[in-house]
Amino acid sequence: MKVDALQCLSCKDILYARARHDLRPCACGAIYVSASTAHATPVEVEVDVTLSELYDDWNLRRDEFGLITTKFQRRRGWKLSEL
Repeated sequence: MKVDALQCLSCKDILYARARHDLRPCACGAIYVSASTAHATPVEVEVDVTLSELYDDWNLRRDEFGLITTKFQRRRGWKLSEL
């Protein structure tokens, strides 16, 4: 499933909303999922989950999805253009 996401211009973390009221911050706290895009770059990422799984992750506070840290991106060898 493709989701719209934001990439923080400061710490480069990528955030995406799991539910309507999701307020997950990036590592440096410069942006939240529902915050202004003034300090973020819009990106689209592919995630291997359903919309229902994203909602349950948010609703049950599992916090397994919604944040792709810079550290994770480096381990995977990702570049923004590959997302």
